[in-house]
Amino acid sequence: MKRIFLASILALFMFSAADANATQPDKKEKLTIEQRAERRTKRLTESLELTKDQAAKIYDITIDRLRKADEIKRLQRQMHRDVVKRMKEVLNEEQFEKLSEMAHPKKDGNRKEAHKERRERRERD
Repeated sequence: MKRIFLASILALFMFSAADANATQPDKKEKLTIEQRAERRTKRLTESLELTKDQAAKIYDITIDRLRKADEIKRLQRQMHRDVVKRMKEVLNEEQFEKLSEMAHPKKDGNRKEAHKERRERRERD
């Protein structure tokens, strides 16, 4: 009886999750910086009851912040690519593969085990 109940709950959950995924778009639409700033300004204007002058200033601040954040992300990606390139030059293929496995924990759902391994490595070092 317990198994039937659990199986029906599991089936219900799976179908509802599948239905939710079917109604949502596959990917979030990629908004421009201006569109993101406009949305943010609109939300703040409504929730804080901003004046037009305040909203315009908030929009400018948001645009500036988003542009800087995008630049930082671009620089971080470039820096990562540079580091990987330099590491490949120093390490042999086996070492680089091991390094990649250390940097990217197992994707098989066993995240607790991967976290435990990283913690143990840190304690040894």
